[in-house]
Amino acid sequence: MGYKILKIIADMIIPVFIRLEVINYPELPKDSGALIAVNHIHALDPILISYVLYPTWIHHIAKEEIFRFPFLAPMLNWLGVIPVNRQRPGVNSIKRTIELFSGNKYVCIFPQGTRRKKEFGNIKKGAARLALIGNVPIYPAAITGLEKVRFWGLFKRPKVRIIFGKPISVEKRENTKEEIDILTNELHKSMLDLYYKICY
Repeated sequence: MGYKILKIIADMIIPVFIRLEVINYPELPKDSGALIAVNHIHALDPILISYVLYPTWIHHIAKEEIFRFPFLAPMLNWLGVIPVNRQRPGVNSIKRTIELFSGNKYVCIFPQGTRRKKEFGNIKKGAARLALIGNVPIYPAAITGLEKVRFWGLFKRPKVRIIFGKPISVEKRENTKEEIDILTNELHKSMLDLYYKICY
């Protein structure tokens, strides 16, 4: 019920700030979990991903620093956000993510590790590692335009595009350093291709 109320509120607020276009809605698996990998350009990226995939509940991996804000922590915990130390990802965050996969849940990660507004840059190996450990497909995605949002510029409404790509299977792949590198490169190429398709 609470999640639905958040969606109703978002329906009223989001169109005020942006014009949203979603390309290729993903068909997420019903019999397994999945990892959604998106580039990171704005603090609102997680909210928008959850918004466009509603009513599917998306768990997000986020830097642990934001849990230090007393007014944010309860909401983040209720939403099932997974805190992670970006310098030293701990066992607890990995364990929690794998538990979600085991329950056929969906997790969103931003493989770049930080926000990048001007250049796509490289991605880290965490997404590949989690997918291989959890034996779940990766759904690459890209987002553009959200970096143009200004809260003091109401009704300017920049065009924001989100595109989802074909899932990357990890079946018959082993959790080895070599395979992690291969999968990371494959994911990076897929995300970059999607990014350039909507980057105009």
